[in-house]
Amino acid sequence: MGLFDWFKKKTSSEKSAEESLNTNTPDANPVYKIVTPGLHLSTHKTTTTDPSIEDIQSALTMAVNAYDEYVLLEWIDDTKQKTYLYGVGFGTTYHIEYRPQNGQKGYAYVREGVPLEEAQQLYLAFKMSHQVTIDFQWQWLEVE
Repeated sequence: MGLFDWFKKKTSSEKSAEESLNTNTPDANPVYKIVTPGLHLSTHKTTTTDPSIEDIQSALTMAVNAYDEYVLLEWIDDTKQKTYLYGVGFGTTYHIEYRPQNGQKGYAYVREGVPLEEAQQLYLAFKMSHQVTIDFQWQWLEVE
């Protein structure tokens, strides 16, 4: 690299390409990597923006049958506030975590033993309204 290359300013196309690589790179924990506003569905294999109902149902069915696979449905608003519904399949049921928009970082509402049909209802409700109705079955717990 020459002296002139060192001082060369990046063009706008170089900057936007670099930014897209930095913000959309899949990671082991996609909850904290995706920053583009909108609805995002992530599994161990893929990340989809604005997923369809069929995408969500397919991901949930795959994860519950695969053991220890996750399905993350995340809403990011225009101010970069994140709300998410995260489920891990365990053969016939799910461990589900829900963090509301103003929830404390590191904590979420947790529910164990959720059957596939009920998990699908929760995810579809979250897709439509970006929130989940909490009842006595949910516990506010510290999560990783």
